[in-house]
Amino acid sequence: MPFKLLDLKDHNSELLKLLTQQLPDMLWVKDIKGNYLYANKAICDGLLMAKDTQEPIGKNDSFFGLREIEANKDKPDWHTFGGLCLTSDDDVITNKKAMKFEEYGNIKGELLYLEVFKAPFYDIDNNVIGTVGTGRDITNLKKIQLDFKKSLKILDKQREQLEYQANHDSLTDLPNRILFMDRLQQSINLAQRYNNKVAILFIDLDNFKEINDSLGHDIGDKVLVEVSRRMKKDMRKSDTLSRLGGDEFCIILNDITDIKNISDIITGEMQTLKEPMQIDGQILYVSMSIGVSVYPNDGNTASTLLKNADAAMYKAKGDGRNTYCFYDEAMTERAFERVFLEKHLKKMN
Repeated sequence: MPFKLLDLKDHNSELLKLLTQQLPDMLWVKDIKGNYLYANKAICDGLLMAKDTQEPIGKNDSFFGLREIEANKDKPDWHTFGGLCLTSDDDVITNKKAMKFEEYGNIKGELLYLEVFKAPFYDIDNNVIGTVGTGRDITNLKKIQLDFKKSLKILDKQREQLEYQANHDSLTDLPNRILFMDRLQQSINLAQRYNNKVAILFIDLDNFKEINDSLGHDIGDKVLVEVSRRMKKDMRKSDTLSRLGGDEFCIILNDITDIKNISDIITGEMQTLKEPMQIDGQILYVSMSIGVSVYPNDGNTASTLLKNADAAMYKAKGDGRNTYCFYDEAMTERAFERVFLEKHLKKMN
């Protein structure tokens, strides 16, 4: 045995030295200024790039950090452990307690991550005279964690895209029937709570089939996109425009207090289509027929309100198109009386 000639104290000291030098984990002791008092082989080889375990003694992490930067002048963004290590040393000394850190830096051309535990180093009078620390390389684990987080972000983005596609029309990017019905139900719930009204405008373009049949579906699609752009342009932020399919659109009007509000919005929407559309060299005129249902007058559920607005729209088609009709005939009459009165007053002026 190599320790037979050593007394117990020397035996334990030599054994401790062999043990710490052969540890796979990094082990060190620093003074109050951050200068190394002891460094085992693992930290010398894996972090400091020291020629042996004696070179770090009396030097701090900034010394080895600057040497690493000097060796890699062509990499201006090179990040070393130097300042980071000294900062965490100061935290331990200031707080006078053991602390855990995750430190990283570039070593030998690679990004290295360390899991580090540091504690105050006390003298026999219980004064803090430095720090003791141990650290281990967790680079591979960190890469796995970062790859996992990156994969989660990609999956989250794909999920958001799929969810968006499931709820929006691919041509116009408007909410589709699924999202429309969900928002309509939300509007009904709010109207019930605050004793408000909600109106639905069921819109069908007049003679759109003729455009598709005579000019082709490509131009027909461009007409739908332009119609949705025009209708959306002057809408209130609180309302929802949706494309249900084909040339059918729907608008949810929230916070309705008077039939006049509905008529004004309808007039504005119909006005947006008065200007001709120039699409692929073609000058096109498009109009719309609109059916209106109102909560709670014409139904208490989303499906009932939509069905009744659809029925009112067909009534508007039957009345000559390019017009609108309320599901409640009395409301239609009052709306048209108001429009007639306003036109008459304008003529008188």
